[in-house]
Amino acid sequence: MFTIKQSPQDFRVDEQMSLDVHRSGEYTYFLLKKINWTTSVAVEVIAKKLKLPLKYFNVAGLKDKNAITTQHVSCYKLPKDKLEALNIKGIEVKYLGKGDERIKLGQLTSNKFVITVRNIEKKYEPISFIENYYDDQRFSGKNHFIGKALARNEWSKAAAILRLKAEGNDFIGALRNGVTRRMLVFYLNAYQSYLWNEVVRLYLSSKYEYKWDIGYQAGNFVFSNESIMNKIVPILGYLTQLRDPTIKNVYEELMVKEGITKEAFKFIPMPEIRSEGNERDMIVRLPDLKLNYLKDSKNYSCKLSFTLPPGSYATMVVKKMFCDRNL
Repeated sequence: MFTIKQSPQDFRVDEQMSLDVHRSGEYTYFLLKKINWTTSVAVEVIAKKLKLPLKYFNVAGLKDKNAITTQHVSCYKLPKDKLEALNIKGIEVKYLGKGDERIKLGQLTSNKFVITVRNIEKKYEPISFIENYYDDQRFSGKNHFIGKALARNEWSKAAAILRLKAEGNDFIGALRNGVTRRMLVFYLNAYQSYLWNEVVRLYLSSKYEYKWDIGYQAGNFVFSNESIMNKIVPILGYLTQLRDPTIKNVYEELMVKEGITKEAFKFIPMPEIRSEGNERDMIVRLPDLKLNYLKDSKNYSCKLSFTLPPGSYATMVVKKMFCDRNL
């Protein structure tokens, strides 16, 4: 079985973003390069070192811990000399300039990856696209099970999974007091991601003959190397419009099986976590994928470089290329 992230040097991701940089402005922009730090903890440590409120800092997305990553950060009223005086092991910062707007979630344009995959028994041909599934990182622990309980208004079940005690059977109160709103939304998003994965899996299973499946934490991925036309697949929410007839049928059957409706995502008892829904490309092309194989003592290693849009998983490229195919 192949291995990735044998060391942080085996997994590099560089965030691509277009910033309107000036010589003046209330916000300071800088590049954060980190090794063996999560984005959240790295920014917390930087804020503490600079003696600035954490709320002054903003990023466009989160990056892996066991990797070498670079990403853009904005900070409100941060002097250049204070930034450049930082000295934290595993963290480097590069001043970019000033601007009038903070960086916002989702603002990045793409991510550039360079990944070394090791312990490969043979050389595999390059792939031209990936099915844009959410990968295991989204479903660690019981994230999507908690989200499902929330979507089904099973407040006591959600509280039980989270091991929260409810006074007077006030399970909604226990959830509100025991978990941040951000985490409740995260659990809900994990369930929405699971539903999206299932819809795409079921659609591809019924549509294409040449396909194979690979297991993951929440079920199975179905992949194909046939020529697949992209579809925009909804992420289920209370305002979701199921316009594509085939996708609509798959979603409606899945909702019956799951015991939910679109309206469930209004969360009338907990409106602070309601979700209108969104959408996501089913297929992501890989026009710049490059492979470089090297022979180790027994097997091969392969260095891959490619670019993905925000929200797509580089591990999906690795899994589709190198996992055994059960045809």
